[in-house]
Amino acid sequence: MNNGKVWLVDVGKSAPPDPVPQAHIHARLVNYAAAPRAEGKVGRAPAIAG
Repeated sequence: MNNGKVWLVDVGKSAPPDPVPQAHIHARLVNYAAAPRAEGKVGRAPAIAG
C-alpha cells in the first residue's frame, strides 16, 4: 500500500501538466490496484480448494 501511495505522489509530481497522460497513468494505477486483488483471489481459491 505504501509503495502505491509513493508511486501516486511520484507520478503526480512528474506529470501534472499533461491531463491526458495523467488519465492514462490513472488507468494504469487502477489496473495495478485491481491486479493484486485478482491474484489474491486466484491464490486463495486453490488454497481453499486444495
